[in-house]
Amino acid sequence: MGASFVLLAAGVGRRYGGLKQLAPVGPHGEAIIDLTIADAAAAGFDEVVAIVRHSIADEIRAHIERRSPIPLRLAFQDDLLPARTKPWGTAHALLSAAPLLDRPFAVANADDYYDVDGIGRLADWLQHHRRANAACLVAYRLGDTLSERGTVSRGICEVGSDGRLTRCVENLKIAREADGVVRSERGTLAEDAAASMNLFGFDPSVLDLIHGEWDKWIPNKLTDDDDECRLPEVLNDLVASGRATVDVVRTTGNWMGITYTEDLEPTRAALAYRFR
Repeated sequence: MGASFVLLAAGVGRRYGGLKQLAPVGPHGEAIIDLTIADAAAAGFDEVVAIVRHSIADEIRAHIERRSPIPLRLAFQDDLLPARTKPWGTAHALLSAAPLLDRPFAVANADDYYDVDGIGRLADWLQHHRRANAACLVAYRLGDTLSERGTVSRGICEVGSDGRLTRCVENLKIAREADGVVRSERGTLAEDAAASMNLFGFDPSVLDLIHGEWDKWIPNKLTDDDDECRLPEVLNDLVASGRATVDVVRTTGNWMGITYTEDLEPTRAALAYRFR
């Protein structure tokens, strides 16, 4: 297919309390990152681009190169701007890899397992539906992406009749409450709402558009230690202004991820069942 699979692996794991990108959770001690790369290779991606920080680069490189069936290249998120304790966000992370991305590519979190169906649908879009100034967002059923250990953040997608994104609304404190209803700080959410899990596909032409949004965002944020430039919010602006289109593709795949330390054992059990 001639496409790159980009992994967002520079996170600091504040809620998890460690380098969750490499936590052994698979039936043979694999990290989620290993399972994701294997699925990407099976779907036709022919290289991995891992976005990391210099402080964890050696550990990430050694781990991936031991297991990956496809070549690895590294991009460093802390090269684009002076480092701060909290990364600058997913849009900034992607731009740090831009010099390596001159062909179609996918973007995924290193600590989320997207399942074969999610990555396969993304590969199909890149091969058959990709076009200039366009992206694809693979959406999961919200009710299947929650944690029993605490709240999670999810982008909830609003989708037009043409299957394209109209807006992705970030909800920061989502949980299923005691009455069984899913709620966030914004109110009640439907179980089958289309949730963004940071699984995207891009035509490389979109990188210039993202860079333009970053250039507008950063001047007022250099002394802000908390705000982030997030891909869904950047895509919202590009869609609203008509400069880009985003196709939303629903998946029946089973998402799994590690947000809290307490998520480890349930994730191990679910993956053991998945790969039994």
